[in-house]
Amino acid sequence: MKKLSLRSLIPNLFTFISLTLGLTAMKFAIENKWEISVSLIVFSSILDNIDGKIARLLKTNSDFGVELDSLADFISFGVTPAIIVYLWSKSLYVENSWAMVIFYAICSSSRLAKFNIASLENQSSAKKIKFFSGISTPAAAGLTLLPMMINFRFNTNFFINDFFIKFYLILPAVLMISNIPTYSM
Repeated sequence: MKKLSLRSLIPNLFTFISLTLGLTAMKFAIENKWEISVSLIVFSSILDNIDGKIARLLKTNSDFGVELDSLADFISFGVTPAIIVYLWSKSLYVENSWAMVIFYAICSSSRLAKFNIASLENQSSAKKIKFFSGISTPAAAGLTLLPMMINFRFNTNFFINDFFIKFYLILPAVLMISNIPTYSM
């Protein structure tokens, strides 16, 4: 096993902080502190974007970093947003389906596994990925939490109805596992 240098740990530190924010967002959702919870997911996605850039800048890309990033993404963007929406809907007395949370998490884990396999296959080629297949898990998390953000900002009840809340998680879940080309920044 190859030793890790201190320099190679810097991008992982950002990943660990991103994971911490994702888990803490779940804690605040359990406490019904919705704005804080959603904000932490937004900050987590910013750090998720930064960790890969730092790894490339420092030339410290590693298989460990790829796997760690996927695990952190699964928690922060594949589980936590669905739990937040589920708990928020329950706080509004809308009986949201737990099956939608499970479906969203399964789609997220499938997307991340597919991405990890693709990154292993592309290691030997110097070609940069310009497009993803489907939307990324941070983008899906943003899409998942968008109705809540709009509700907080504009104090509108437009998205608070049984039908919308029960089935909304399907859209970002399906987009994650779709083959729709999505530009990679």
